[in-house]
Order: sequence, then C-alpha cells, then structure tokens
Amino acid sequence: MKRQRLRGLLALALCLLVVAVINAVSRDDEPGSRWYTGPVGTVVTSPAFDVIVHQVDLAQTVADGHSELTTPGVFVVVHWSVSAKQERALLSDVELHTQTGLAVTQRSEMTVYSGIRMTEAGFTSHGASVFEVHAEDLPGAVMRVAVNRGFFYTFGGGVEIRDLVAPNAEVRQNVSLPDAMTEVTR
Repeated sequence: MKRQRLRGLLALALCLLVVAVINAVSRDDEPGSRWYTGPVGTVVTSPAFDVIVHQVDLAQTVADGHSELTTPGVFVVVHWSVSAKQERALLSDVELHTQTGLAVTQRSEMTVYSGIRMTEAGFTSHGASVFEVHAEDLPGAVMRVAVNRGFFYTFGGGVEIRDLVAPNAEVRQNVSLPDAMTEVTR
C-alpha cells in the first residue's frame, strides 16, 4: 500500500515537473516567441486579446487631472484600447522597447487614473500609457503588451505595436491624459 502511494506521488511530481519544463521552454511572452505585430492605427489580434493604438504623443510634461510629471527627457504617451476575447486579461506587462535594447515600463503614477490594468471578455478598455525615455531612444521604439497568465498556461502570445513614434513627431510642451474607461462591446 505504501509503495503504491509513493509511486502515485512520484508520478504526480514527475508530471508537474514536465509541465513546468514545457512552460519554461515555450513561454509565449518571452522575446523571440509569438508576438503578433502591427502598426499604430491598426487592430493587432492575438489569441487572447486585441489591441489598437489610436495616437502617440511626445511631451515634456504630462498631467492626468490628479498629478503632473515633468522630464528632462521625453514622455511617450500612448493612447490605446484593448479587448479581451475569452477570459479576463490582466495586463501586467506593458513596455516600450527601443532599438538600443532598453525596456521601459509605464510610469506607475499615471496608471492609477489613465492606465489600463485589465479588461474582461466582452469589454473594451481605453486608456493611456506613459513611458519616459531619452530623445535618442525614440527611433524604432515598439510597445509590447502581454497578459499575465501565471505559472501554468499553454497558449497565449503578446501584441507588439511597431513604428510607435513617427520620424517627424513633434515634442509638445504638455499633454493631458483622459481617465481610463471601459465599455461593453459584446
């Protein structure tokens, strides 16, 4: 009886180890894996969610009605929307990647009222992400959005918006951010 129980526990542990190794090797949100790409103004579709970037502003100062930030560099303000398809999308990984290899996360001060943190299936969330970079990091920048799926998941992928900043984009003095909102889209 003890041998059978021990064998069962060992078999379960081995199965969990195999799943963990497969998950670590084939993660869809790792660079070089499955990124669904598109330019600004186009709906980029992934199996879990759709993203569209409506507009990108460059600014020295950003304000969301509750706080204001100023930078010696440049704020990249991305106005975008996301629609989840089948289940809740927890958007923990929203980053700006530069050609120089820099990965920048959103300014957390601006995600409280203007940022998109999650959306439910059948809903579309609209908001803005604010990234702070040096002017020389703007050419070739891309925005990446990935869903946090936890440790065990089998399918996913992320969205990458290419050509985020137009070559002739002008840096404005101030950009005001609207509050984030969610609407039913079923």
